[in-house]
Amino acid sequence: MNEVRRLIEKNRRILIVDDNRSIHEDFEKILGTAAANDRADLGVLERELFGAEAEAEAERFELDSAYQGEEALQKVRLAREREQPYALLFVDVRMPPGLDGIQTTARLLEQDPEVGIVICSAYSDHSWEEMTSVFGTTDRVLILKKPFDTIEVRQLAHALQRRWELARLASLKVEDLTSVIDAQMRELKTANEALKREAALREDALRRLGESHEQIRALAYQDGLTGLPNRRLLNEHLEKVLARARRKGTEFAVLFVDVDNFKLINDTVGHQAADQVLRKLAESLGSLIRSDDLLGLYVDDVDPAATITVEPIGESVLSRLGGDEFIVLLPDTRDRFAAGNVARRILAHLEQPISADGHEVFVTASIGIATFPSDGTTSEILIRNADTAMYHAKQQGKAAFQYYSAAMNAASVERLTLESGLRRALESDGLELHYQPQIDLRSGKIVGAEALLRWNHADRGYISPTTFIPIAEDSGLILPIGEWVIERACRQAMEWRGAGMPPLPIAVNVSGVQVRRQELTELVRAALAATGLEPQYLRIEITETAIVAVRERAIELLNQLRDLGVSLALDDFGTGYSSLSYLKSFPIDMLKIDRSFVAEMLTDHTTASIIEAIVSMTRILGLKVLAEGVEDQAQFAFLKQLGCDSVQGYYVSRAIPPADFARFFTTFDGTSSGFGRA
Repeated sequence: MNEVRRLIEKNRRILIVDDNRSIHEDFEKILGTAAANDRADLGVLERELFGAEAEAEAERFELDSAYQGEEALQKVRLAREREQPYALLFVDVRMPPGLDGIQTTARLLEQDPEVGIVICSAYSDHSWEEMTSVFGTTDRVLILKKPFDTIEVRQLAHALQRRWELARLASLKVEDLTSVIDAQMRELKTANEALKREAALREDALRRLGESHEQIRALAYQDGLTGLPNRRLLNEHLEKVLARARRKGTEFAVLFVDVDNFKLINDTVGHQAADQVLRKLAESLGSLIRSDDLLGLYVDDVDPAATITVEPIGESVLSRLGGDEFIVLLPDTRDRFAAGNVARRILAHLEQPISADGHEVFVTASIGIATFPSDGTTSEILIRNADTAMYHAKQQGKAAFQYYSAAMNAASVERLTLESGLRRALESDGLELHYQPQIDLRSGKIVGAEALLRWNHADRGYISPTTFIPIAEDSGLILPIGEWVIERACRQAMEWRGAGMPPLPIAVNVSGVQVRRQELTELVRAALAATGLEPQYLRIEITETAIVAVRERAIELLNQLRDLGVSLALDDFGTGYSSLSYLKSFPIDMLKIDRSFVAEMLTDHTTASIIEAIVSMTRILGLKVLAEGVEDQAQFAFLKQLGCDSVQGYYVSRAIPPADFARFFTTFDGTSSGFGRA
């Protein structure tokens, strides 16, 4: 700190502000030259006040005079401009005709932030509270009551003069300290900027190092032409998927994809264009493999809002082995047919030509399929067997796929045959709807019917829905079939009514595929409009698994259907998530207890308790409850005792054709002790 700045020049300048000249003369006597002779006495007082040695040499104060408030303000301003400020002001309260002492004090406090002020006031003048209401509370203002006491005036003058000096010294110390802090802050800022530059250099070096690592990894694990994972990365992924499949007991499939006649393509369009074909093929296959549409063919309960997440390999499900060979890895396949569905979709996808270097190239491929664990339990064996199956596909004429297992090939052919037959049945009106009665347990009357799809094959007779419905869902045929079912059920309800039957609600099942991919609301609206059926006589049934898989989409769909006036039922309840929170969020009217619970409820106490809890829960939620698969009188009676609303099953009747249902409805007597099964 600068020692010279510690030495503050004594400031003994005092301004007397009073309109009475005799007052100025009195202050001169007290504080001016005449008062210097009495300095010794003040030395004692000063020691008592400040605990310091009194000055050896008596000094007088430098007095200046102002006779009005405005004059005082002007003198204070000029003194500060000349850097000769006053240390103290004595201000009289009454100074007619201008500003009074209080107003003058208020303005002086604003004008000089350091000066001390003594207000000279008689006892009859303003109170301290009145004064502070004008200039505010401050420690820079004191009051001196008239008449003055000489010693008191001198004490005030010395004390306030010393206060001014100490305040100035403190201010200078603060300035010096601020200067030191500013200098240190500048040094710190400079050092900080240097550190930031060094950190930026380090970060840039780390980034370049990271890029180098990525480049090295790319060279080691990625195919240089297509950017796909290469054989090395594929093997690492396969080992991880193998370990997880062994741990969880799941299946997965390896598809070996080989481009047909690629040498001919190479010779025809040249190596550059052929490379471009491979790059575009890799990009196209990669997008197809990750699409929601394809995922639904081999993974259960796919949420369209989600992308493929394959632990632990992320989205890397397509690899290039080299040349024109690719591997598709399908983790967690839901069944052994799933890989065939994917292969079929890949072959259909390749029917579109690829543009490369001005050429339009048509590409086909042969695909071999090996599944874990039936076709191999190591990555080497699985790839080798998939390769073998691929060559079998080429021997069959190319542009095809083959399973490694002969039995799987036969099953795949059978599945393809059924799909073709199902497609022809839809086109030639070969599908049927049968109707199963639903009985109210209180009244014993038929209160509804569920429309159930049947396929009467020309050569094989009736084929089980558990066989052809999964094929319809995998192939996408479920969409036109579902549309036909809704329209046909609505039309049948109106035909029965036209034949004299009372209005009867019709229940129609909707597939999870329809929920994900079809505009169901518009489809139902169109069917109701085309047939004239009132919305309250149509009930849409959706399984809880299908709803939960695409919850947000399903809730939106259910609300739209509810707005149409259609009633809604949650089918197969108890086989999926069975969450109360889900039930509260779904705008449904009815729960349908799955037949597996009904089959065990009389022999398993826990199952019976579950059904009882479901019935109680529906009462709380204000829902109806229907039990499926009622086979005998004991089940019927038990459900009635629990308070279940309605039932359906073979105890009442199997699903029967429309004409048989009409006769059954006419002759049915729900009051009898047993039901004759149709």
